[in-house]
Amino acid sequence: MDRIPQKTPARSSSVSQRIAGSPPALGKVEKMSGPRQPSVSEMGPPRRRRRSKGSSRGAPRKILRLWIVTVVGLAGVTLSCLLLWTLMRQKLAPGPGIPQSVRDREMASIPTLASEHAIHLTKTLLNAKTPEEIRGVIRSGAITAPEAIEILTSMREEMGKPTPPTWIGSANAFAGPIELLYCRFGDIRHYIIPLTPDETGRWQIDFDAMVRHCDPSFELLAEGEVDRGLVRAVVKESDYFNGPYSSDTEWRSFSISSSSPELPQLYGYFKRGSKVELVMEQILTRYRSQMNDAGIDAPVNSAGGPTDGTRTAVKPDMRLTLRIHRPAGAQKNQFRIDEIVSDEWVIGKSSVQNLLSDGNGGESQAN
Repeated sequence: MDRIPQKTPARSSSVSQRIAGSPPALGKVEKMSGPRQPSVSEMGPPRRRRRSKGSSRGAPRKILRLWIVTVVGLAGVTLSCLLLWTLMRQKLAPGPGIPQSVRDREMASIPTLASEHAIHLTKTLLNAKTPEEIRGVIRSGAITAPEAIEILTSMREEMGKPTPPTWIGSANAFAGPIELLYCRFGDIRHYIIPLTPDETGRWQIDFDAMVRHCDPSFELLAEGEVDRGLVRAVVKESDYFNGPYSSDTEWRSFSISSSSPELPQLYGYFKRGSKVELVMEQILTRYRSQMNDAGIDAPVNSAGGPTDGTRTAVKPDMRLTLRIHRPAGAQKNQFRIDEIVSDEWVIGKSSVQNLLSDGNGGESQAN
C-alpha cells in the first residue's frame, strides 16, 4: 500500500539534491513531500564518479616515485658498501713496507708529540746529573739510567756542553713512529735524538739509538776481536768486491760506517736474490725517493745534522741497524749481513726484516 505523503511545502530543490547524491543542507531535517523515492535496488548499481584527468595519473606517479626512492636507496647502499670495502682494502693491503693495518693500529692510540714537549724531554736528558732526573724520560733498553748519566757526563767533559736541541721532524721509518731532534756536543760531534712511544703511548727518548749503541762495540768488530754483533751504522751502497766476495754478480756490497770517524769502515755483503736483498730493496726504494726529494726538504744532511731550516740539496743518511758476522776466509773488515733489524737506529717491536718479508730469517735461510 502506498504511503500517503504528508502535506508539507514542496522542496523540489532539496529532493533533487538528494537524488543526485549531494549532501543535504545542514540544519533541521524535514520530511519531504512528493513522489516516493526509489529504493537502492530500483536505482541500480551506483555510478562511479569519473576521475579528473590529473587524478587518473596519481597511482602511476606514486608507483614511479616509489621505484625512484627504492633505486636511489639501493644505489646509496651499494656505493657505501663499495666505499667501505675500498677503505678496508687500503688498510689491509701491504704497501711498500709494513702493512697499513699494522701502522694504523700502532698509530691509533698514540698521541701526537708536540715539538715543545719533545724539546723539553731532550733538555731534561742533556742537562741531567742524576739517574732520577731521567727515569721515565729515556726508553728502557740496553743502557740503564745510571749508565746513561755516566755516558752523558763523559760526553760533556770530553766534547763540551750540548747545544739547545732543535726539532727535525718525523722519521719515515718502517720500524714505527719516530720523531727526531738534533743537538751537538761542543764543536766535535752531533747527535740525532729519536723519541718513540711506549706501550701506553708515552713518548720517550731512545738513548740506545741516540748514542748508536752496538753489541758488542763497533771497535771490537773493526779490530777483529769479535766476529759477530749488532751494529747501528750509516749504510751506503758500495762497489768494494774482494776476497770471497769478488763476484759482483753473486754478491751485493754495502759500506758500514761507525759514528766515530777514527774507526775503520766495514763492508757488508749478502747474496743477490736473498731475502735480505728483498728487504734492502724496499728500504732503498724509499731512500732513493728521499734523495730525489732532498733538494726540497731533506730531514738531515749527509753528516746526520739538520738542514738550515730552508732548503738543502744534501742527501739524507740511511741509518740502519744490522746483525752481521765475519765468515771464515773473509778479511777483517768484511762481514755478511744476516738481518736488517731496523731501517733506523731505533729498534721496533719486530724486526723490519720480518715485517717486510715472510719472516724466515733472511740471508741465513737463503744461502
